[in-house]
Amino acid sequence: MSGFAQTEQGKEGARSRRAAHRPSLSVILLSLGARGELERALAAVAGRCRRMEAEIVVVRAKGGDDCATLRTAYPCVRFVDAPVGSDCTSLRQIGMDHARGDIVALRQDGSVGDCMWLDALHATVGTVDDDRPIEVEVALAVSVEQSATGTDRRHGRPAASYATSPSSAPQRRRGDFGRSNAVLADVPTLAPTLGSEM
Repeated sequence: MSGFAQTEQGKEGARSRRAAHRPSLSVILLSLGARGELERALAAVAGRCRRMEAEIVVVRAKGGDDCATLRTAYPCVRFVDAPVGSDCTSLRQIGMDHARGDIVALRQDGSVGDCMWLDALHATVGTVDDDRPIEVEVALAVSVEQSATGTDRRHGRPAASYATSPSSAPQRRRGDFGRSNAVLADVPTLAPTLGSEM
């Protein structure tokens, strides 16, 4: 067999391994605001998540069932009711407890934006090799309520670290795809850098 054929065969094997080990994605919407914000957030992420086969979990801290029509309109979305008066930290914990994906993206319903962050996250996840480290730098405007430390652990899963600018404190993950808590604030893009050496 020629060297070219062996190289092409090796590439195909890597592609099939990558597809077989592609981590699953959960998008959790934390809803503290008005119902209209949640409607806009669901309209923005639903189509993309369906194409990506990502689950959507909405954690809402409101009394009664003020989202009955949304439950009907979005049957694939899991709605989780949180106790009335829950803060963002409580909603985040409830969302992490209900997420099934290997990678979890948490957003507040009022900060979903244009969803380019979701496209970039999906593209990054789709190009990960099992044995290659990845580095993702995210320019974030992180509020105190959304912040966590890189050593924070939830249910034995590593939580992502949060960078305040693309040049500082990147989040790093290895190919075991342990569920990570990726909180993304209002940013125009998510800029992935693949195959970076540590």
